[in-house]
Amino acid sequence: MKFGETLYQRSVPKWAPYNLNYNELKHLIKARTSAGAPSPVPIPGQTDHRWSLLEDEMYDILKEQYEHITLFLRSKHGEIERRLAHLDKSVRSAKRSSNLYGGRPSLQARKYQRLAYEAETIGEDIQALSRFAAAQKIAFRKIFKKYRKWTNSDALRLRLENDVFSDGQLDLNLIDQMQHLSAHTATITDLQTSLMRPNMQDHDRGRASDKLESPVIQIAKATQSGPLHFDAAVASIPFGEAAGTATYWIHTDNLEEARVLLLRYMRDLGLRSALSSENSVGSIDAAALGSGDGGRVHTCYCDNVYRFIQDSTSHSPSKAAMCARWSAAKEALVTMSDLSPRSDSNSTISIKRKDLPSALDRDSSLPKDRSASAANTRAIRGFLSQHRDVKPLAQLESDRSRYAGLTNSSEVGTFATLDANITFAAFDKDSLTAPGEAQTQEPGFPYAVLGIRWEFGRKPEVVRAFDTTHLAERIPEFTLESAAIYSQFPQLSKPSWAATLERDIRKVPVHTRRGRRKDVSDGLTSGPSSTDGPVDSVFSTPLVHSTAGSETSPMTSTRNMPLDRADTKPPAKKKKKARIAADSPNRQKYYSEYDDPESEFYQQEAYTIYVDPNQEAPGMATMRKIGSALLVPFTWVQSKNKHAIDSNERTPLLNGIAQSQDSPSSESDTDQVGSGRPRYKGLQGRIRPAERYRMRLSRRQRALERTLVQFYSGLLVLSYVFLLMSAILLNTGRKKVALEVDVGATVGVVMAFVCMVLSLVLVYMRKEKLATIEVVSLILGTSMIVVLGAAVVVGIVQKATLVK
Repeated sequence: MKFGETLYQRSVPKWAPYNLNYNELKHLIKARTSAGAPSPVPIPGQTDHRWSLLEDEMYDILKEQYEHITLFLRSKHGEIERRLAHLDKSVRSAKRSSNLYGGRPSLQARKYQRLAYEAETIGEDIQALSRFAAAQKIAFRKIFKKYRKWTNSDALRLRLENDVFSDGQLDLNLIDQMQHLSAHTATITDLQTSLMRPNMQDHDRGRASDKLESPVIQIAKATQSGPLHFDAAVASIPFGEAAGTATYWIHTDNLEEARVLLLRYMRDLGLRSALSSENSVGSIDAAALGSGDGGRVHTCYCDNVYRFIQDSTSHSPSKAAMCARWSAAKEALVTMSDLSPRSDSNSTISIKRKDLPSALDRDSSLPKDRSASAANTRAIRGFLSQHRDVKPLAQLESDRSRYAGLTNSSEVGTFATLDANITFAAFDKDSLTAPGEAQTQEPGFPYAVLGIRWEFGRKPEVVRAFDTTHLAERIPEFTLESAAIYSQFPQLSKPSWAATLERDIRKVPVHTRRGRRKDVSDGLTSGPSSTDGPVDSVFSTPLVHSTAGSETSPMTSTRNMPLDRADTKPPAKKKKKARIAADSPNRQKYYSEYDDPESEFYQQEAYTIYVDPNQEAPGMATMRKIGSALLVPFTWVQSKNKHAIDSNERTPLLNGIAQSQDSPSSESDTDQVGSGRPRYKGLQGRIRPAERYRMRLSRRQRALERTLVQFYSGLLVLSYVFLLMSAILLNTGRKKVALEVDVGATVGVVMAFVCMVLSLVLVYMRKEKLATIEVVSLILGTSMIVVLGAAVVVGIVQKATLVK
């Protein structure tokens, strides 16, 4: 699928107007460089090349597009920084108030829930911003590739990189922001945990003696010694009763975005600015891990290749008999496994890096001094002498980042490593002299590798997130040590994951409607990631090119393993209970900072102002009566004509009984001004005729009835006035102005008839049944108007005849 067709999906859909106009630019390049398009002819001696005009045009367009995109990125980046500052202030305030108002758990729980939701939305926005920036980088790089393909010139890219892209505004510092957010998330989770389970710390201290040797405690203790100890502990410490691993391949295009996603659930142990959780056993000193973590990490795997291939045990993530690790630090680390089939114990020895070549060489002489490093060297040589078939098989070099879960405890823990720029080679002693630089020129592994280990029966949330994201591909049965060994022994049968290397596993993101999570603090057992270091250009091709995701087999023990409730149900039941998560609208809360009942300050003085929502504003009753008297009658005409056919179906059976009393409900705004007459004669017969119409009408309707009576009575009186004025004008008018007199008398008669017709219309619109005296009076009044009007008209005609 072409990139232009998927740019909308790769980017953030709600920010689509700010995307690079990739399709338009691609069509422009193709139209200007196609065979049928006119192209400039080079002039001998002219320095400009043939595509200079197109290059200048593309330069201006791309510069404008870049400024448009970076302006949006800066605005969103600033918005996120302000929200983080507000969250930081709120978290600090919540920590202070947890001690002052600990006796009000319901109030504190609502506050923590609001903070957790705010942190979750900030994390989603940071992830979206990272995704948007990554999509724009790829779009620019694709445009440069198209231009170079059609013009065979790279001048446009070099020119833009020097003049425009050198400011680095597309390289947002989202790693630090997500690391800061992850620290606040851990703090909020600790506050919620201490509120819901106040005795948990005492319970953990009472069982501390039983948990000192748990895998989580062992890894946490090893981490305090340095990054190599962390690597050795994660790889060699045996699994607990319920544990698992997962391995992912990540394409370099998605690496930065994957780091941001990882930081939503885990803490980057290599960042010195990381804030550790006070109550978490998995809190790691960032300074301890940061020392010596600036260069590449080297790992040498030693074993018998056929025993390694045939070994199917799953006591720990690593299966190698011996593993040596070193970096730019002076100390190296060697892990040796007990090869007995009934034992899964491991021993880790620290040795000076300069003594490691002699320790791994059986033919070299042993040191005779009594130093600790010499003693460790002799121990390593003793292991190699005891196991003569163990020898160095392969060496791995990578840039490694290390992570720990935000909510690690003595029983539950999540740890991860992210390796980028991976290369495999045979063991080279020269790499021990300059370990900070790559020692091999062989092509590297095409993906970054993320390995996650957890100690808990339930799959952590970070694993579920990477299982469903488009950024990574989970690869079963893949480990870095197996990949390194297979790369050095091509005669071995290919592993199951080798076929995945031959295809592009990059995926287009699928946008799904996502509902709010039930508890944003559940399952936060994953951690952050570190940066890769500066790059030469924002749009230069990365060192490693391939796509992403890898899967690893879970290494879980079957004894006493708590099963995930969602995984134990049959597929049929799962399918029946599946529901589509609907997006609930976010209700924004408005409150004053001076009287917020959830504020931690002056809670003893908090008060609430109650406003009756049913109370009417002053003067509204009068205005409503005036409006009803003027407008509602015309609405009744339309309503009656429209619903005359099906009025029997729409009128309630108990209409008359339901409105028999003048209750406040009948005076509400929801009452219809004119309800239709009931057509069910059976119910009408049970009520006396004198009370039926009075019971049907509400107080407002009776007021409207009185208004109608006044209106049509006034119109009848006005008709008599017009007729009287016409008669007086006809009898007293002068002969000189006979024409004006006749016109005036005629207008008076016409106005009298108009008033009479309007009065009849108002009478027809009345809902209450007219009394007999009212009917007789109305008939006599209208008849008199007709007779008097006819008499005036006859008089006008006779007078006109006499004048002629």
